[in-house]
Amino acid sequence: MALLGAHARIFGSTFKGCSAAKSGGAVSVLQYVRSELPPVASTLHVSWCVFRQNSAAAGSGGAVSIRAPSVSEFVLSAFTQNSAAMGGALAVSEKASASISGCVLDRNRAASGGGVALRAQASATIRGSKLRQNSASGVGGGGVQVSNATVEFIANSFTGNSAPAGGG
Repeated sequence: MALLGAHARIFGSTFKGCSAAKSGGAVSVLQYVRSELPPVASTLHVSWCVFRQNSAAAGSGGAVSIRAPSVSEFVLSAFTQNSAAMGGALAVSEKASASISGCVLDRNRAASGGGVALRAQASATIRGSKLRQNSASGVGGGGVQVSNATVEFIANSFTGNSAPAGGG
C-alpha cells in the first residue's frame, strides 16, 4: 500500500509476507508532489494491526516507511519478524513524525535500526511499547537507531535487543 498525499485509517488488519524492493514492505507513506501544485503530506493512523514477515530488502521500513513531512500514528499494534536494510519494522525520515503507543516490536532485523530507524530530522514518541529481540547487523540500534532526529521514550520495555556496535 502506498499513500501519496493521502489520509488513511487502518483498523484490525494483518499485513503478512508483503515486500518492496526499496521502502515500505507493507506500507509506504509519502508526500505527494507535482510541479504545478503545492506538496500534500500524508497521514496514517493504524490501530490493532499485525505486521509480520514483511520486507524492504534494499531499502527502509520492512513493515512501514514514513517519509517527507507526513504524520503517522501506531496504536496497540504488533510488528514481528520484519526486515529491511534500515528500520526492520519502521523507518521514519525526512521530517516525518510518528507516534508509537502500546505496540510490540519483536524479532525485527536490519543493518541499522532493527526495530525502528529515525533519521533526517524525523521525530517520534514511543510510549508504553515493548521492543524485544530486535537486531541490527551493522552500525547500531538493535531496538532503535536515532540519527539526526528527535525521539521521546516514555515507559517502554527494551529486552534482548542487539547490535555489534552502537547499542542494542
